[in-house]
Amino acid sequence: MTYLFKHTDIGFAFRSTNTIQQLTKTEPKNHTHEHNRSGINKLTYNACKLLYIGQTSRNLKQRYQEHIRYIWNNGPQSAYAQHILKNQHEYGPITDTITLLKFEQKNSILIPYEQLYIQTYHQNGHLIPEQNTTNHGLSSYDSYHEVQGHRKRWTGFETAIT
Repeated sequence: MTYLFKHTDIGFAFRSTNTIQQLTKTEPKNHTHEHNRSGINKLTYNACKLLYIGQTSRNLKQRYQEHIRYIWNNGPQSAYAQHILKNQHEYGPITDTITLLKFEQKNSILIPYEQLYIQTYHQNGHLIPEQNTTNHGLSSYDSYHEVQGHRKRWTGFETAIT
């Protein structure tokens, strides 16, 4: 390029692209709000400070809205809604109520992680009674598979949380 303009009064200035500032500049991170992500979540009750642990492959905002719909319709599908209705608690806004514990997109690993968090919070006494483990330590998921004749235990969880 400089050769073409050699016989003119036009000059060129070159600028380096590997300066200290450019090399140390952090890349903008993808700041996806946690309520737009899927994974293991906890819902906190403001009145009693107990927790509900859940998992979803959809985003947390959608799942929270489902829980609220179950409260309005007196639906038995949600232990979170059952606890609120039974104890006449108020539910709070999404920002104060639901928290993403672990981001996870793989559906196949959501249930094992959920079981791990449930067992951990259960041992610490932080879970609502509606979610406490039943059938001598088996969760409702394990009980379902036991009834179906396909009982599955997620090995390693007992040692991971003790």
